[in-house]
Amino acid sequence: MPHHPGPPPAGPASTYAPQYEPLPWHQGTQPSSTYTGGQIPWWSVQSAVQEPNFAGWWQRAGAFLLDLAVNFGPVCALGGVGGEIGDGGSGDSGEAVGTILGWVGVLPIICALVYQVIREGRTGQTLGKAVLGIRAVRDRDGRTLGIGRALGRRLLQPLNCVVLGLGWSWPLWDDRRQTFADKIVGAVVLRVEAPLPHPVAFQQ
Repeated sequence: MPHHPGPPPAGPASTYAPQYEPLPWHQGTQPSSTYTGGQIPWWSVQSAVQEPNFAGWWQRAGAFLLDLAVNFGPVCALGGVGGEIGDGGSGDSGEAVGTILGWVGVLPIICALVYQVIREGRTGQTLGKAVLGIRAVRDRDGRTLGIGRALGRRLLQPLNCVVLGLGWSWPLWDDRRQTFADKIVGAVVLRVEAPLPHPVAFQQ
């Protein structure tokens, strides 16, 4: 009878361990894993993804108050000086000087607001956020907001004042520590000292 050779002996199972380079903005470490074709890649495993380190409510409140001082401090100072001149001046001349100083104080406000929006859009930090060590980034991937999104977030902040300022208090219990304006534009605020997490962490 003809001899039929059996199947060749099975060799050792091959494994494929790809190396994934971190994204340019990613500063953390990636967990090592082996992909064998039947396993889920490490970037989709929740336990392997570093969670974002969100800024605390007091840090955000302190940064907001500092920004208010930077934005509106000059006009308050000039308005106070103008009021004193107007009260102590003689007749219409004193009132005119006080009015001029009050209007001159509007220019620093405009310059400060424009500078703060551009700075936050490009770096994630206003002056107040830089002092308090926090930054605003996009919630879907951790990248900087961009000037348009930063401006939209600033314009939408009055919505945080509705219902007795509920939007300002919302980060106290929200899982992503977001205000109403943050949720609308898709922003989160992180601590600066924390490494930026993998983008999957933002998408959960």
